[in-house]
Amino acid sequence: MFCFIVCCIQGIAQQHPLQTNAAAALIAAENNFAATAADKSFKEAFLENLDSSGIVFNAGKPVNGNTFYSGLPNNDLLFKWYPVQSAINAGGDMGFTAGPYILLSRPNLDTLAAGNYFSVWRRNAEGTFKVLLDGGVTHTSKTLAASYGSLPMANADSALYTMPLKQQPANATIADKAFTQEAAKQLPAAYAKAISSHCLIIRSNLPMALDIAANRATITKQFLPRCSFSNKGSFYAADKSWFFTYGTASATGKAGKLQQGYFVHVWQYQPNGWKLLADVLQWNNPGL
Repeated sequence: MFCFIVCCIQGIAQQHPLQTNAAAALIAAENNFAATAADKSFKEAFLENLDSSGIVFNAGKPVNGNTFYSGLPNNDLLFKWYPVQSAINAGGDMGFTAGPYILLSRPNLDTLAAGNYFSVWRRNAEGTFKVLLDGGVTHTSKTLAASYGSLPMANADSALYTMPLKQQPANATIADKAFTQEAAKQLPAAYAKAISSHCLIIRSNLPMALDIAANRATITKQFLPRCSFSNKGSFYAADKSWFFTYGTASATGKAGKLQQGYFVHVWQYQPNGWKLLADVLQWNNPGL
């Protein structure tokens, strides 16, 4: 789907061996994660791959992933996914992957759910990538749900690369707070200021969007004039070039109905300040 080398507003990044190797390791970790879910169970896969601080979402609220999955009963559902987009920071210690997923029953393999997943990974002291946050969106659209398997798999050459910092990054919480405040008043205007030239936007019932034109179309199709974001946590990459926040969201959707759910914002420091590199917004009832 998005198989080309880009960097954001600062221009095309040169692939440094550190980043290329880190991107390859990140994608391999994601593929191994998915293979474990298919071969064993998604409960075992998550418990093997989650960071000790890893976050997942339960009923729209962020919780510790290890605690959540440890408490789940074993089941025989088949959870399949694969990465079509990935990104890695300049230090090679943090990245994200995204792609389609599908949940199937056994043995009939009926489709129970489908959508796009989004995972943030962090490299630990042993050099192993672990899932720091796992989220995504669910499609109620049968057409999008049926598209699983039709998108090309990510590889190290198709990753989004980050250029090394040439200056000390400013405090990311200032940019994040400004975005949150404006989003509560005018959501489209907040995005217009915050998104980078290649920001991965993921929404229910819409294809993943990466370039400016697709981003604008996605934001327009949301039909949301305002949105309240409540931050529940954040993480910096070791080199301070990335910062991401997660939490709960609420907005008035179609027909004046209240929507509630969760968000993930990945910020990247660029020459013109902090910009959104990835944005995920999932509603508890995406059909509203």
